[in-house]
Amino acid sequence: MSRGIEKGTVAYFSFDALSIHGAVIKQGVFKRSASVQLAKDAYGEGKILDETSFSLAFDELCRKLKVRRGMTCAIALDETEVLSRKVEIPSSIPKDEIRGYLFMEIGSSIILPFDDVSFDYEVLGEDGVKTDVMLHAVSIELTKSLRAYMKKRGLALKKITPRSVAVANGVMRLSEIDPLQSTLLWHITPFSHQLLVLEEGQIRFIRSIELDLPYQVGTKDGVVTYTYDGTGEMKANQLDDWLNELARFLDFYRYSLRTDGRVIDELYVSGTVPEVDDLVRMIQAESLVSVMRVEQPLAIAHGTPLSHQMLPLLGMATLQRDRDTNFINSTDVTLRWPIVTGLVALLLGGGAAGYLYYEVGQLEAEQTRIEEELQLVQIYQTEQVNSKAQQVLSLDQTVTALTDMEKDAVPALRALTEQLPPTGYVLTYNYADGSIMSVRTQFETLEDLNAFQRSLMTDERFLDVKLLGVTTELKADVDAEEEEENSREEEPLPRYIGEFTFMFQDVEDELTEEEDTDEEVVSQ
Repeated sequence: MSRGIEKGTVAYFSFDALSIHGAVIKQGVFKRSASVQLAKDAYGEGKILDETSFSLAFDELCRKLKVRRGMTCAIALDETEVLSRKVEIPSSIPKDEIRGYLFMEIGSSIILPFDDVSFDYEVLGEDGVKTDVMLHAVSIELTKSLRAYMKKRGLALKKITPRSVAVANGVMRLSEIDPLQSTLLWHITPFSHQLLVLEEGQIRFIRSIELDLPYQVGTKDGVVTYTYDGTGEMKANQLDDWLNELARFLDFYRYSLRTDGRVIDELYVSGTVPEVDDLVRMIQAESLVSVMRVEQPLAIAHGTPLSHQMLPLLGMATLQRDRDTNFINSTDVTLRWPIVTGLVALLLGGGAAGYLYYEVGQLEAEQTRIEEELQLVQIYQTEQVNSKAQQVLSLDQTVTALTDMEKDAVPALRALTEQLPPTGYVLTYNYADGSIMSVRTQFETLEDLNAFQRSLMTDERFLDVKLLGVTTELKADVDAEEEEENSREEEPLPRYIGEFTFMFQDVEDELTEEEDTDEEVVSQ
């Protein structure tokens, strides 16, 4: 199948449980790319679980990519949340009516594990009797939540693509795959591995298996890396499991998917785990199939080397000319089946009343939206006023609180300041009942705030760490030269104020008590 390049400049994103990867691509050429770490449990199962923590990392990524408000964007959706299945439909159905047919059949002859679905499809071919279609479906709740979040961030989300399809498009753009052969793509990440069969340049089968492996995430030179956090024996067993899974799939393809005994001619392996090279060597040693390693870094001209984490982003920028898989699809919806025709006729019979009702509903919705925006503006203005007043009183409040608080707060405050970056400081500090503390801290950058949160969460002295919210305040007292420079380039950089609550447990006190007890026992 012929492929093209996405027109214009688009910001592409791919989320996983530990990180966010993004790139700005113009006419198929990478302009900027970056990756950032995510706080634990901020994202999972295709959904944003902790919007505050997720937004901190997402805003940091957008800053690195220089993504502006109103920019067009696209998202690669988790492969484990998408159901991809080949279905057969009558060949008598015109191509412009396939979506209507699938819409009517989903839930009846086509059973899916979702109540409400977003779906798209690719036509694989027809033989005069039936047409083979690759159906991709996902819960509509996932697509709705992603569209709402991107709208809130001021971005125009125009495409949500299954990550498995994006990976396949990326590999096919980088590699010269023979369309006459049966090719298997194997993409391995710390969270899942995907097996995709290509025949005649099209995806004929997709299998995505979710994984729960002990990988730790880190950042080196701006690149997110994963490291296996287990023993050598555990790692060897995992490689053996992957190899056995590959052998089973090769037999499954030959004896179940194909009725003519055709085998996989070539295997392409890619992935974001460091064990990919070891796995390729094991496959070559076992002589299971002819294997090729997708180049690492990717064979694309760019200022910095591109890892396989950017492979889905490259694939989303590669279009299928006949049809591009997209869960946000406003085309190809021609419903002319008898039952649908009857519904349309019924709607036309009450067209005038329906149109007036629709217009009234739109006006009410618009009025509600404007009122909500006014409320947000008022809340924002109130927060700005309170913030200014709080800054004036912050020093006096801090001195008063430190004077009146219990002596036990001293080690807590000392431990807290140890975690602060050089440019961060405490605005307010409350020590309620001897254990529960709340602080307001100020940072120069979101990256400092994010690092401070991770430090508290990993320090055993701080328990039940919660980020209640983040407010921003523009830097004041900028000289005229700096104001002129900022007006030419960007808006003034803000300060970020984070509000945290946690419980403090002084480990040193516990050790001292244990030592005193030991001395008493010895003396007795």
